[in-house]
Amino acid sequence: SFDRLVRRVLGGADLRLLAALVRAPQFGVGVAARAGPVQAALLRAARVGVPLGQDMAARLAGWVLGQGWGVVPAQWWPLEGPAAAEEALARGTVQLLAWGDPLLTRLEREGALRLLVDLRHLQQSQRLLGAPLLCACLAVAPAAFDTHGEALRHLLLALRRTLAWLHTAESVDLARHADLAGLAHDRAGFLRVLERLRATYSVEPAVDPAAVRQSLRLLASLPGGVAYQAADPQRLLPPRAWSAV
Repeated sequence: SFDRLVRRVLGGADLRLLAALVRAPQFGVGVAARAGPVQAALLRAARVGVPLGQDMAARLAGWVLGQGWGVVPAQWWPLEGPAAAEEALARGTVQLLAWGDPLLTRLEREGALRLLVDLRHLQQSQRLLGAPLLCACLAVAPAAFDTHGEALRHLLLALRRTLAWLHTAESVDLARHADLAGLAHDRAGFLRVLERLRATYSVEPAVDPAAVRQSLRLLASLPGGVAYQAADPQRLLPPRAWSAV
């Protein structure tokens, strides 16, 4: 992910962006259906389940909840995988869940979760965050642009074609790939998930310097984001002499 790449570069790694694949966080924040009305007191006392090892999900969830309700939950509950998240919500171990698909869509369909914030929709994500946020990306060592430049250009071309297909493909074509998301048994559910996420995938994979700068500013504005202020956008971009075409 982009934030992990930035942290690695700040830690001394020499890596450069090759492609930006996702331009919005693909998760939402929901409250257990049995919970009462969502008020500041509930959010203040709630335990929020988040994916283990994904600190950025907690930061983003806290930030958008704070924007909407004026309260940032204090208890973040790391959970190892969708099964653990579903069990924790069912047992009341957590009252809120900050998670992605396909679990989020299924819990909504089953009536187990009421959605509070949805960052799976590009427009809503940009409205809440103020701008697109680079998320999933590809990065390589700077030397690779010289030693494997032609292969990287072919890879970008393949990604460009794939993303164009993803944005325009019909449901019947998309449904054939439900097994890639572990939903071969539920193609209708797969299509619901993909229709929500489709717009969050990049249209153009080549890195936009303006998007990099904007994403760094957004990360720096989040709780605990002071370290991102030291990130130099130029250290994340491909070498100036390299051309993607």
